[in-house]
Amino acid sequence: MIKYFLVFKLVLITMIAYGQPAISVEVSADTIETGKTVEIKYTIQNGNGKFSMPVLDSLPVVSGPNSSSSFMYQNGEQSYSQSYSFVLLGLEDGTLRVPEASYVTEEEIIFIEPVEIVVGKAMGQSAATSENTESKLSKSKREKRVF
Repeated sequence: MIKYFLVFKLVLITMIAYGQPAISVEVSADTIETGKTVEIKYTIQNGNGKFSMPVLDSLPVVSGPNSSSSFMYQNGEQSYSQSYSFVLLGLEDGTLRVPEASYVTEEEIIFIEPVEIVVGKAMGQSAATSENTESKLSKSKREKRVF
């Protein structure tokens, strides 16, 4: 009887330890030119809770909120992923500030830090060169934070 209790306790502890969701925020670029767009994507891995999007009322949203999910069962292990994204337009020079978001589980509330994107004018480049450079910078400066 004690042996079964210890096995049950070990399984329960393992489930709790590995049950913590991993939350990441990806930003397609931390600096954009005026008139360009930026994508912000929140991804929750192996979470069993509810994601609360940031309030986007005062932001220039071009697309979103968009959502996707995936479930995979491979070699006896399962994983689950949820993604929420939106695209913002940099209308004027300054800073786009996306407010904090949150993820609520049965045990806790996880607050996700605000995201800031700098919007500015091109650095004296031609339009074609500017777009090519921005494309390269966007791919190389992708930001990923895990909470």
